[in-house]
Amino acid sequence: MDKSLLIFIFVATFVSAVTCECKAQYSSKRMICYFANWASGRPAPANMVPEDLDPCLCTHVLYSFVPMANNALNPTGQDLEYFKRMSVWKSKNPNIKVSLSVGGWNEGSNNFNSISSTDANRQQFCQSVIKYCREYNLDGIDIDWEYPQSYQKDSYTALIKKCNDMFVTESMSSGKSKLLLSAATAPDSGRMAALDLPKLANYFDFINPMTYDAHGSWDGNNAHHSPLLGNDGAAAALERYINAGFPPSKLNIGLAAYGRTQSASGQYTREPGILSYYEICKSKTNYVYDNNVKAPSATVNGQTCYYEDTVSVSDKVSWALNNEIGGAFIWDASLDDFSGQFCSEGKSPLITAAINKLSEADPIQSTTSTSSTTTTKCQYNPGEFCNGEKGIFEHPTDCSKYVMCGECGETIQTCPPGQMFNAEVFFCDAESSVDCSDKSTITSTEQSSTTSPLTICDGSEKIMAHPNDCAKYIICDGQNEIIESCAENEFFNPELMFCDAAEFVDCENGTVYQTTTYTTTPDTTTTTTMTSSSTTTLAPLEFCKQGSNDILSHPNDCSKYVECKDDSEIVHSCAPGEYFNPDLMFCDAAEFLTCENGTVQQKTISKTSYCNSQIGTIPHPTDCSKYIECRADQEIINQCAPGLLYNLEFEECDPDYSCPSSSLPECQAPSFKAHENNCTLFYECQDDEKYHLKECQYGLKFNEPRQACDWPQNVDCSSRK
Repeated sequence: MDKSLLIFIFVATFVSAVTCECKAQYSSKRMICYFANWASGRPAPANMVPEDLDPCLCTHVLYSFVPMANNALNPTGQDLEYFKRMSVWKSKNPNIKVSLSVGGWNEGSNNFNSISSTDANRQQFCQSVIKYCREYNLDGIDIDWEYPQSYQKDSYTALIKKCNDMFVTESMSSGKSKLLLSAATAPDSGRMAALDLPKLANYFDFINPMTYDAHGSWDGNNAHHSPLLGNDGAAAALERYINAGFPPSKLNIGLAAYGRTQSASGQYTREPGILSYYEICKSKTNYVYDNNVKAPSATVNGQTCYYEDTVSVSDKVSWALNNEIGGAFIWDASLDDFSGQFCSEGKSPLITAAINKLSEADPIQSTTSTSSTTTTKCQYNPGEFCNGEKGIFEHPTDCSKYVMCGECGETIQTCPPGQMFNAEVFFCDAESSVDCSDKSTITSTEQSSTTSPLTICDGSEKIMAHPNDCAKYIICDGQNEIIESCAENEFFNPELMFCDAAEFVDCENGTVYQTTTYTTTPDTTTTTTMTSSSTTTLAPLEFCKQGSNDILSHPNDCSKYVECKDDSEIVHSCAPGEYFNPDLMFCDAAEFLTCENGTVQQKTISKTSYCNSQIGTIPHPTDCSKYIECRADQEIINQCAPGLLYNLEFEECDPDYSCPSSSLPECQAPSFKAHENNCTLFYECQDDEKYHLKECQYGLKFNEPRQACDWPQNVDCSSRK
């Protein structure tokens, strides 16, 4: 401990003094704050800018939303200015992580359909993330795709895996911490079906199931929209994720800094049916807290408002801690009373309530301090390392752990898999950023390593596959070789130089084999076996052109496709029940395709009548029992099962959905008609004398009297969403 004390003597004093002032800096649980870049346009004092966010309340900030174009990030001038101004957060809380968020409800699937469709598009998007993050000292990307369809499960997984792989490779080459990868996801089982959660758990650092908006004006606003308990509650949603194979430590519980009414709007947010917390707290009456679901309601502007307050937030976070959930997230920071001018509860009362409760997981922070008294909320543990000192210390023998010494004594904390405690910056960091050469043994719950004299390494500095064990790899540092173990269900991938999901790596007799790769060698046909991978060499190339980089359909097998890389080709197999779709360039459900003599063709479907160049799923304009899949220049009209109707809100056939009573009038072009239950949608009657479903952009709503998309405050959405 003497060495640690010499290194950390200043920090121990500093941490003891400022922990209560900057709780997020030393929190072992995540408190994620979404920052809305459009909040600056609200009337003062509700116009939030980066300097208004308190970085000591958030472990992570997700900047929402960065536009996309041409399969890449496309930030505006204001975004780039804000990227620079966000550096103030890191000056106050060096441990804060700031990621860019893309997507959201208004974005829908528009850009994601293209980005996820091919490997080249996925690479282009992920590379743009690396570019902006490194240029502006940002920490990662948050994917808010609302929502991928079930047939896009593979392409969604491929997008996330591609970014993770590129982030790992970039981190190893740059020596910087790996960029974070997270997502906002649906809470319901129907839309969860499009997520391959066991696979995604290998790539995401965390995800945020959006456990709010369960009810609202679209269903009569007849119940709490963000409860903890009940069928619509956050607890049930997170349990669905855990049961589906996603680790609780990578989940965050959702908090809503807004309430929902039938149609009442706020002075500052100006959107019918939605009120910010600061608009609710100053004018609520008839307050009721429903212990059955752990959520409050009140009367605001003459209507029932279901919302969250500091009590419900504390109840949610307590449940999360008791169930080993990784943290909490809030949508969004601008809707909390960030200025402290409205609620008389201090600044950002909801986020403060959440971080205070999360801090109870950290003994060093679970104290209430005043100038004269200190009340300890835990049983003192003397431990073996603290020796009466206070602060954060590196573990003397294990790089994957660190020691927290506080009023409650000693607590040993373990870094997440793939990270080690960095003594220079006092938080868990990427392994590549930490010098662990003076530790004799490194162990963790998911990875372990042993250090020994050279028996396999040749004296150089490199990383290599273990010759006899696919689940291990060797780090050669020039003097020693360190044998590392991959996490459970992972093998070392020598092509990508990191532990990868076992399903993506072939292992035979302890040796890792990559997918069969065919390369050209003049006039010879040989097979070469290497220590870490297998390469079968044929002449000439069977499918690809010399030097090409393409994705091709397999000419003889509908369930396979060929990836051409320079002078090699890799044959991939689709999942069972799928064919490779040459139009969309990914494996697709076989039901949408025909396979004749090994060649894939689209099913014969007439050219689009309803889709109007849209991509995604839309309701049938005249028949509630049908819905339309818009794909490239074709459309597929699907029939729901008997007794089910298509629910646009959940994008699925629903037994509880009621078809709107109104019907479309005869189409007489040009004319427009509001959608029955969604304020952002409308029908356009075109020259073909058919209605085409369209969507207002940029948060606008369809104003039927004006026959145009209009500002939300000008549109009566009381009978629609």
